[in-house]
Amino acid sequence: MTAKEITELFKSKSPEEFLKIMKGAGLDSAKMEEDNLALKLASSEYENIKPKSIKAINFCFWFCYIVEEMVTKSIVSVEVKLGARKEGIDGIMDELNFGSKISLLMNSYLCGMKDNSKKSEINGILWTANKLRNKVAHGKFEELTYKGHHLSELLGQLWIIRDYVKALMGPEEVQK
Repeated sequence: MTAKEITELFKSKSPEEFLKIMKGAGLDSAKMEEDNLALKLASSEYENIKPKSIKAINFCFWFCYIVEEMVTKSIVSVEVKLGARKEGIDGIMDELNFGSKISLLMNSYLCGMKDNSKKSEINGILWTANKLRNKVAHGKFEELTYKGHHLSELLGQLWIIRDYVKALMGPEEVQK
């Protein structure tokens, strides 16, 4: 079967019917389960999705996930200590986009920081993560760079992780 025939078949059948037909045609369903179907579909439709891009997208996804989780947990923990119900604050946080969470953290929770350079460093790395997330969402995969290194490269990944850790802990803790 050609890709076009498979696509037409998939359009006209339920996923269960499609799978039965494909198994009858000798499809290895275990292999199909291992494959990332959305990635295969996107790769066949868009030429900017290359192995290099996939590595950078995967890194950015997990890096941004870690950063957003840290921002969310930081806000929630303060609110719970002040007497808010965790479930209520979690619900509010779920409604906010990443940029709003960063703004909330910086303007409401870190506004009293005396070290402006540290606050600027934290703000910078958080907004960098947000920009990377947006570049992934908008298909700007060649722009997934940090300090001149593409984030498919280990050096780029190490630089951004180091700067993230340094911003949150301070240079003396990073050097240990």
